[in-house]
Amino acid sequence: MRWTRLFLLGLASIYPLYWMSQFVLFFLPASLHALFQRLPLTVVDISYLQATAVSGKSDSLPAGIESLLFAMLFSVAIWYLRGDKFLTGGLAIVVLGQSALLPFWSPLCWTGRVEPLTISGLIMATGLMFL
Repeated sequence: MRWTRLFLLGLASIYPLYWMSQFVLFFLPASLHALFQRLPLTVVDISYLQATAVSGKSDSLPAGIESLLFAMLFSVAIWYLRGDKFLTGGLAIVVLGQSALLPFWSPLCWTGRVEPLTISGLIMATGLMFL
């Protein structure tokens, strides 16, 4: 019975964690960049699945590097505050890693170009999921 309650708690908490990770990885970096650099912020999408915004990003870095850095920052904060001992903290780290993985996986599948920064981003995001 205990495992059933734990499973149901995980199911109930995964959607808020998913939305929080989508907001933190794809809206917060662009909005902070626009706020501090005084650039226009373009809200690409706000839905029940995610919130995405774009500000004047540089073309020298891959699109997912900001999301990976924010995923690592929030995962380290969860780990430092010992939130990984609880189910929701562990799930938050996994969902942050999965969400940070997608921007690196997409160019590899669609364009087929293998770049060192893309491969290192894939490895770091995958490592974050296994943390």
